[in-house]
Amino acid sequence: LSQLKASVEKKLNERIVNAVLTVPAYFNETQRQATLRAATMAGFEAVRLLNEPTAAAMAYGLFVAGKKRVVVFDFGGGTLDVSVLLIDEGKFQVEGVGGDTHLGGEDINHLLFDFVLQSLQNKHGRLSNPLTPSDIIQIQRAVEDAKIELSTEVTTTIQLNNIGHVPSHTIKLTRQKFEGICEPLFKKCIYITRDVLKDISLTPKDIDEIVMVGGSTRIPAIRTRLSAFFDNKELCTSVNPDEVVAEGAAIQAAILSGVDKKVFQDVLMLDVIPMSIGIEKADGSMEVLIPKNSRIPIAATKYFDTYEDNQKGITIEVFEGEKEIARDNTYLTYFNFFLPKNRIGKAGEFQHPVTISMNQNGLLQVKAGIFHDSNESENAELSTKTMAILIVYLVFLGLVYVFVRVYFADRRLWYTDEYQEGKQDL
Repeated sequence: LSQLKASVEKKLNERIVNAVLTVPAYFNETQRQATLRAATMAGFEAVRLLNEPTAAAMAYGLFVAGKKRVVVFDFGGGTLDVSVLLIDEGKFQVEGVGGDTHLGGEDINHLLFDFVLQSLQNKHGRLSNPLTPSDIIQIQRAVEDAKIELSTEVTTTIQLNNIGHVPSHTIKLTRQKFEGICEPLFKKCIYITRDVLKDISLTPKDIDEIVMVGGSTRIPAIRTRLSAFFDNKELCTSVNPDEVVAEGAAIQAAILSGVDKKVFQDVLMLDVIPMSIGIEKADGSMEVLIPKNSRIPIAATKYFDTYEDNQKGITIEVFEGEKEIARDNTYLTYFNFFLPKNRIGKAGEFQHPVTISMNQNGLLQVKAGIFHDSNESENAELSTKTMAILIVYLVFLGLVYVFVRVYFADRRLWYTDEYQEGKQDL
């Protein structure tokens, strides 16, 4: 981020402190917080996080007329994001998201890497020497090149030199063999897409367009399987899969910067959270406060009983995920709250509110205990009390002033007379 910031500042010849950063839609709250911390370390002051499929949809749909429901299939180097959006005359409404933050082109490379090692051992036996860093880099580059070439060719050759004790090794790899090696990953991509539609009660027939984003979408097997899943619809490959996310981020940045362009005036983006947010109950189950695919920003409040007599506080442990048992989900953080003194009693006597809110960046805030009711009315009451104390204090100072003027009037007059006499003598 620091390097990007320096490059932009050099190009524009001005200091840049605000930015729109795109993140995978399936990033959890911890990953989003880490991204913001990195941006702060890089020197940015105001940052808006934007989900990558949403950014791609903005770039694709900015000039789309009418109403369309689109799937953005974002399959990049490290993550898979699938989002369903309803685009209607500049309004971008995210209806559902899903994905896997550990599924991308690198995972395909890992499978090919293992295939190459197995080929080496099958032909030359077990390697007598462990792989050196340069050996690993050579294989990684070779499988990456083979993967790219098989997107346009039906066969390719992997040539390795001086790997372990092997001076030379050649592998003929066909597209059919490549697809067989990566079939489990390709199936997983389709399963994730199916689940995203199922979560929002849609079928492939409800989708008007499938927008392909990310370099890994160039793989023919991905395109063939995805088209077949959507009843052989033609996929939208007109956008640049490597640049469309950055274009969408630029559009969002222009809107936030107040760029006076008519095309931006009616643009409205409504995003959702990728996973359910909840807290752990006393029995260990997950109490969902904000369900998956809820529109953000959002706040939700639920009431909970104490489980001990004279309980003075509560601990809120926050989780993210869809499992019924809280500990089976992703642990986010915890908060300790003291309860108001007037609401401490026997177990279950009082119900205590817990509010979880999420802002536009997908960042979390929890309020409970004595901090829960610090709302505007209490702030107004506090302001009234502060004003009353200030008035009393000013009145007291006024009375002290009057008292000093009256009590020391004779002495003040004597000093005045002495001053006048001394002045005349001079």
